[in-house]
Amino acid sequence: MKKLLLLICCLFALNAAAQKNVYKFQVVNDEGKTVSLKAYKGKVLLIVNTATKCGFTPQYKELEALYEKYKDQGLEILDFPCNQFGNQAPGTIEEIKQFCTANFDVHFPQFDKISDIEAAINTLLR
Repeated sequence: MKKLLLLICCLFALNAAAQKNVYKFQVVNDEGKTVSLKAYKGKVLLIVNTATKCGFTPQYKELEALYEKYKDQGLEILDFPCNQFGNQAPGTIEEIKQFCTANFDVHFPQFDKISDIEAAINTLLR
């Protein structure tokens, strides 16, 4: 029980840290433009790290369904592909976007590939 309570406390602390810091970031969108995450202030953000050539790729379908169901209530899914793990997100962001649109009809925002997911998460939680 103590471990569960500690885990829950840690999750709340990480959540609070991320909420405090996320709006400081500027990222590059799928069109190569720099975007401030301040543009998403007041929204519910689901920030996902994705790959187009892995066993979880079909989750794009579920992510899109979730986005379509809740976008009018303030949900934003921010997709950051990463090729760091086993070359599972090959190609340019344009190719990834085309793949996701053609295969899963994705409409939520996609951003340029990130090269080091661990560094990105550590920066976010500072």
